[in-house]
Amino acid sequence: YRVQVSPDDEFHAISADAVTTQPVADIADLPDGDYWLRVRAIDGFGIEGRDAVGRFTQHVLPEPPLPVAPTASTPVTGTHARFEWAGAGSGARYALQVARDSKFSLPMIERKPLDAAFVELDDMQPGLYFWRVASVNARGEAGPWSATESYAQRATVPTPVVHIPLWVKIAAPLTLLLPLLL
Repeated sequence: YRVQVSPDDEFHAISADAVTTQPVADIADLPDGDYWLRVRAIDGFGIEGRDAVGRFTQHVLPEPPLPVAPTASTPVTGTHARFEWAGAGSGARYALQVARDSKFSLPMIERKPLDAAFVELDDMQPGLYFWRVASVNARGEAGPWSATESYAQRATVPTPVVHIPLWVKIAAPLTLLLPLLL
């Protein structure tokens, strides 16, 4: 088969030209837009048959970014959380969702569009959270979501305060054994 793609129905400019032995062709790096497709069979002698021509629209949504932090292996302490992902470069925009369940049936936080490959959130209560991020194209359309990450937001453990009365005289170094709180 000969497969050709052109932005015009007369095929004056050819955007892609491929020969394949299967009735399937993968045309890589074709920008978004309206195109014409021309396909013809090639017999065993190399003689090409009649054209089959059709119109199609190429519309590719951006790939999802890669979540970086926080993850299940890095719990966050306090009420502040910083979400980071591997960005797609300058000019890229993103959408973020944070939820209490992995299906995102009721997202607690939705931010779109974000211009940086991170966002900082305050007032996060202790508990288990799930988050995901998507790339947003110039038209404001979000691509598919990234893999879902989870993490634990933990309460800040207060620093223990030891009060020693002024009348106590310590002759040796003082050692306190405090329980470890997780």
